[in-house]
Amino acid sequence: APGSKVIFLVRRNLLRRFISWYIGKQTGLWQGTRAEFSSIRDSVRLKPLNPDWVLEQLTRDREVILKYSRVLVENHVPAMQMVYEDFFREDATDLQHLDTVNSLLRFLAFEPITLDEFLSRWKAHILRSEDRLSSAELYRCIPEVERLEREVGSDETGWLFR
Repeated sequence: APGSKVIFLVRRNLLRRFISWYIGKQTGLWQGTRAEFSSIRDSVRLKPLNPDWVLEQLTRDREVILKYSRVLVENHVPAMQMVYEDFFREDATDLQHLDTVNSLLRFLAFEPITLDEFLSRWKAHILRSEDRLSSAELYRCIPEVERLEREVGSDETGWLFR
């Protein structure tokens, strides 16, 4: 629609993105807390993954990201690419998170927020790692996952345990 803006959220770590999708597909749990996943984990047996198939999927992911990035540029759509790992960085300072949030707000033509407002109203929604299903513990539920990381993991595709 005319005047629309797009926030294009992408994952730098495509391997973790794919594994999160795979776990959701296998368990039927797409969102929730780690505790909720733990309650069903023993009743679901994750299957091992074929490294060649995973690499095909990661290649497809990269191609799709490039395709949609080009579509936005070619159609002059105001877009901001936001990297998931940057937005949800657990090692970032409060000021770094505030800067990330304010860049997003400015792009959407909203007033920036103060550090006090970030700390009182925003921080808890960004840094709640217990609300994320993904974790090394969860990845280890996949049979032969260490072999998968050795064969598929790289600085380009991402890592599960680094």
